[in-house]
Amino acid sequence: MTRTIVFSPSLNITCETEVFEAVLMWVKSDLETRSEQLYPIMRDVRLAMIPKHYLISTLETDPVFKADAGCRELLNQAKSYHLMDPGSSSGMNVAVALGMSPDKIVPRHATAGLHRFIGN
Repeated sequence: MTRTIVFSPSLNITCETEVFEAVLMWVKSDLETRSEQLYPIMRDVRLAMIPKHYLISTLETDPVFKADAGCRELLNQAKSYHLMDPGSSSGMNVAVALGMSPDKIVPRHATAGLHRFIGN
């Protein structure tokens, strides 16, 4: 897994949790070698786009994720983003105030789950 794949805005996913789970599974498959790559790759996961219940139930309790200080900071940013009403028109201002890059609050251009109907 490379940061290039995780960074891609056109990654074909239905939810950002898929990206998070793929990264974590990849790191855990060779934890001794890959644990130092967790934070650099997680910086490209759009944690603010993950539902807040998942942030609390999964990210906050995963031992590998929470053992990394950088990942805990990313989680805190994402939770703060959810608490500050990101649905308002000032969502971008909230992200900037939290030190998040604007691309972290924009959903990817997913095509999974789209249906095309052809015919009469």
